[in-house]
Amino acid sequence: MMAREVEKGSRVDVLWLSALLAGLGTQAEAACEKLGVAAVQSGGGRMCIDGGASGLIALAAPGPRLWEAHVLCGIDAGHQHWVGTSVGPGGQSLSLERRLYRGRGEAALDQARTMASAHGEAALGCFDRWHRSLGSFGRIYSVGREGTDCVRVGWQIDRHVDVQALVAPLIGQDNWNAAARSLDAVHGFDLAHTAGPWSLSVDVAAPERGWRLGSTRWSWAIDDHAKRQRLARWIAGHGGDAGYACALHDLLCGHKAGRAGSIGRAVEGDVRDGCVVAAIAYLGARLSPPDRLPGHSGGSDRRLTWVG
Repeated sequence: MMAREVEKGSRVDVLWLSALLAGLGTQAEAACEKLGVAAVQSGGGRMCIDGGASGLIALAAPGPRLWEAHVLCGIDAGHQHWVGTSVGPGGQSLSLERRLYRGRGEAALDQARTMASAHGEAALGCFDRWHRSLGSFGRIYSVGREGTDCVRVGWQIDRHVDVQALVAPLIGQDNWNAAARSLDAVHGFDLAHTAGPWSLSVDVAAPERGWRLGSTRWSWAIDDHAKRQRLARWIAGHGGDAGYACALHDLLCGHKAGRAGSIGRAVEGDVRDGCVVAAIAYLGARLSPPDRLPGHSGGSDRRLTWVG
């Protein structure tokens, strides 16, 4: 049995509970401290992937449950800055960083070229080729790193574009078909023939890892039983932990104080060789008053939350 004293309004509390749920045990505290506390809440600076949340917790498949959390640490008129960490069942960790951009300014392009060039001419050349193919049909919305050897650049496709006609020739029809079937399943309808929103990202430092196709259309659905069950089946169908998916969704649905919009924010699928090789779902987490948190007994701004 473990106890943790939680400050009123502490968002780390939500992260800590999710880390325990992921099976980190005694490592949960250190993992949260390594990640740190988000410096800001997105509020009026929200984007479609966060919907106003200051934390995002990711579910991934295949493989056993792991803890991946992202916190918003900076925001201005042009972009958000997120930092994150991923901790596996053996304690191995990976540092994550992501900048999300709004609009079509030069800042996103400059950041993408800077990060790509830091990994050499091949990475910069890869970015330039993809931007020539996609830049006229969308915008760079995300530039990030996953560890030290991954530079991931994401493009949001304009809503009027026929995404299949644009993307399938670039990644291969078999890859498009696999990604479309997967994303259709988690949404519960034929997403592939809608205007999305759609995103496509690639690791320009290692493009052989495949392509990541995603959508925030998932956030449009209310967080009901059907959405939760589709999520669990989707994670299980790609070799992940369905029980963890359900439990994490339920945990975050209990922390929705002051929240507008849904917990389930975005879904993505990594494809190569005609198969979806990874599935990722992002769930939003926000600050909660203590009477909405598990273990609260009322009457005090501080209390112990017990998890056994």
